[in-house]
Amino acid sequence: MTATRVSDLPAYQSKWLKADDLQGRAHRVTVKAAVAEDVRSDNGDTETKIIIAFGGAHKRLICNKTQAAALAAAAGTDEFAKWAGLTVILEPGRTRNHQDTVTITAMPDNPFEATP
Repeated sequence: MTATRVSDLPAYQSKWLKADDLQGRAHRVTVKAAVAEDVRSDNGDTETKIIIAFGGAHKRLICNKTQAAALAAAAGTDEFAKWAGLTVILEPGRTRNHQDTVTITAMPDNPFEATP
């Protein structure tokens, strides 16, 4: 099948998870890894951010402060290296200034799954 949209071409796809990637619905995911990495902002500056990889997902999430706080609260620790195995719900949402975002909600019971 021939690509007919820009979004169909891998060269134009972002490697970062965005709200649109969730396709309007909630997803139960397990954190595979959480690491600090330098990322370049739109203005060209480099900043160290927490990057989250999820089991079974190709894209990773660059955490903003709200997302990092939600993960820390769900895990019961702000030591992000200990977040692997944490199961959370990702949903598309909106910030106070009406920007699309990924919201993170803790699972109500037994948030950690066994890690391989």
